[in-house]
Amino acid sequence: MESLPEELKVYVASFLIRLQDLAHLALVSSRLLDSARWNLYRRVILRSNLPSSQDTIALILRSPTLSKGIRAIHIKTDEVRDDQHPVSIWIDKDIFHGMDQLRKVAFQGLPCANFQELVASVYSHCPEVHEIIAIDIGQWPSNRSRESVTGLNTQLVVPLSLRRIIFRSGFYPDLKILLPSTGLTPASRLEVLDLSVERSTDILEAISSLCFPHLTTLKIAGFDARSSRTLIKFLSSNPSIEAVSLLKSEALIVHDRGTKVLPNLRSICGTPRFLSALSTICDKVKDVEVLNIDYYKCPSVTTASIPLVQSFKVFPNLKHFSAQSHLAAFADDFLRLLSASKGLQWWTGGFNFRFLDTVRYVMTSMAHFLPDLKRIDLYTWTTPGPLSDQQRGALHDLAREIPSLEKICLFNDEYGSNVIVATYRVKREDSTLCLIRPSQVELEECPQYVAMDTTDWEHDPVLENLLP
Repeated sequence: MESLPEELKVYVASFLIRLQDLAHLALVSSRLLDSARWNLYRRVILRSNLPSSQDTIALILRSPTLSKGIRAIHIKTDEVRDDQHPVSIWIDKDIFHGMDQLRKVAFQGLPCANFQELVASVYSHCPEVHEIIAIDIGQWPSNRSRESVTGLNTQLVVPLSLRRIIFRSGFYPDLKILLPSTGLTPASRLEVLDLSVERSTDILEAISSLCFPHLTTLKIAGFDARSSRTLIKFLSSNPSIEAVSLLKSEALIVHDRGTKVLPNLRSICGTPRFLSALSTICDKVKDVEVLNIDYYKCPSVTTASIPLVQSFKVFPNLKHFSAQSHLAAFADDFLRLLSASKGLQWWTGGFNFRFLDTVRYVMTSMAHFLPDLKRIDLYTWTTPGPLSDQQRGALHDLAREIPSLEKICLFNDEYGSNVIVATYRVKREDSTLCLIRPSQVELEECPQYVAMDTTDWEHDPVLENLLP
């Protein structure tokens, strides 16, 4: 073992999946310590309320080799209840020195007095950074003087590697100053922009005229109808957008139907009223391949579906349909929307696993005009145990009535994770359903989730928690 090259030891250690096994390897021998650490510290999680985090920070600062191995770092600042020191200062910007292979950095809470300086350090020392996530960092700079707010550095050089920016928080007035000056510059090659921030369109106003030539995905939560002009202006400035998600949003107000937006739209998520209004300035809504309907504040599915029926009649190119609600049944008019979706392969949501009779009734009634349906995803609140005879019979009937069906997944949408808890595969050879249960290791280390905005029904991406 001593004669093996260090690179080979690192490669061998990479086959250990569980973090506990890597930690045990590090304790076996001093000669294996570095190899284990290289793999153990590829993903680093630091929490301000854990004393061990300071030891980890010290180790990173004094070990350039270890810094080079880090691919993702998550920094969680726990809530500070101290009026004299409203900001917890526990992360130094020097921690990013040497992390030239870092791909992802996530912050939850404010870890220092000047968040922008921390981001500037990432830009300076991490040329391969691909994704930046910031959750609830809006306390800064609203607790600082107005002079310091207006004195933000607007000349940060954003690495060309940066592709994804995600901001999720409540609203703080100075966020609309912080965000554009920190990462939202037209020179970047940004592909995904997620502004799940309260009153997010106030931030859009600051960047509404900017064009991101490579932007393909836009996500906004809690859109306010009063900011319709701002959103439309942003969409007009960014014709490259292919996927738009506006969860929990009010209806769009269109002032000029002569304006045309989203010529490359492929995937859309929104409330029925929002989708109907958007269709008046976007001809591509009716031709999308992915449709995710959010019944936010809709007391009646039937009533809420009327605008969709009136606006679209059918969705001829649909491949993946999903509903962001637990729906007991669907109105007949709504089912007609999918009557021309002959290429639909994937149905997500709308039903709960507890009510399989409803699932069987509705899905089998649509089977004759969905000849290519491959997969159905059902909500569930808990991980299911062994199937009862009634449940197994209902799934058998479902598979028998839909000859094209190959996969049924159960998923939990708690906290928006959409994590898959069980998978049933249909085996036509012997007319049986086989329940595939992930091992405990896979559940802990490699959970998967339902991707609402894709058409690849066979692939379920790995769920990566933003932060612990």
